[in-house]
Amino acid sequence: MASSKGIVLAFDLYGTLLSTESIAHKLAQHFGPEEGKSIAALWRRYQLEYTWRLNSMGQYKPFSEVT
Repeated sequence: MASSKGIVLAFDLYGTLLSTESIAHKLAQHFGPEEGKSIAALWRRYQLEYTWRLNSMGQYKPFSEVT
């Protein structure tokens, strides 16, 4: 019997192809450079945390809905 295994490729494009810090520049216009960086880092932390929690509960949500 022939195997039906496929090849799956995955890569993390955040930080490599997409800047996760670009929002910090916009935030800096409103809150100053240091506060802008801090808010952006906190936002990213929670963004990832919420997706990990949902995944661990077996409740998939598209990334755009979680964030």
